[in-house]
Amino acid sequence: MRRRRPWPLVAPAVALVVVFFVLPYANLLVMSFFTPARTRPYDPLLTLSNYTSVLTDSFQWWILWRTLKLGLLTTLFTLLLGYPLAYNLVRVSRSVKGVLLVLLISPLLVGVVIRSFGWMALLADNGLINSLVRYGGLAPQGFKLMYNEFGVLVGTVHIYLPFMVLSLSGTLETIPPDLVAAARARRSRGRSGAWCFRFPCRESSPAACSSSSSPSAPT
Repeated sequence: MRRRRPWPLVAPAVALVVVFFVLPYANLLVMSFFTPARTRPYDPLLTLSNYTSVLTDSFQWWILWRTLKLGLLTTLFTLLLGYPLAYNLVRVSRSVKGVLLVLLISPLLVGVVIRSFGWMALLADNGLINSLVRYGGLAPQGFKLMYNEFGVLVGTVHIYLPFMVLSLSGTLETIPPDLVAAARARRSRGRSGAWCFRFPCRESSPAACSSSSSPSAPT
């Protein structure tokens, strides 16, 4: 029997990526080598001044550094918070797993703007957290939790955490529970105890790397 080629199935997705991702970025790349104009996007004059102005501007480097730092911190915290959640998600019973999946996916059904307003109610100067802190006498002036890197980090971690958990749980489900039990038995006998922890981490490292690409991407 002749084997069918998968190109007809992949072609729509490839066309979507090319039209809405590759071509716009290619257009921006071409425009970056032309002289900016006031009455139109650019003049047909090739130049490298756009790149020299960016590379010699300290403010641009500072913005780039802050963006990369927030991206790396978001990746780190989503991985640290998401891995235990994903590991326990695949080990619980089906009934409990359904409830946990609903709780995990339910924030995705709410718009990012609405979720941001929810965090504002918690992190604002007169929000719930600062009100409790002042009431308890821990900090009479409260804490600055918004309009800074901390507030942005909290928001981005909240947005990307479900994606990290879903990506990791899909890979962790492929690890047979018997192998993890064998690793724990090996640890109880005093043989390479760290392998009990490294084994699921090593098996799920490809999923961790792929799921880390979204929060670490500059925004």
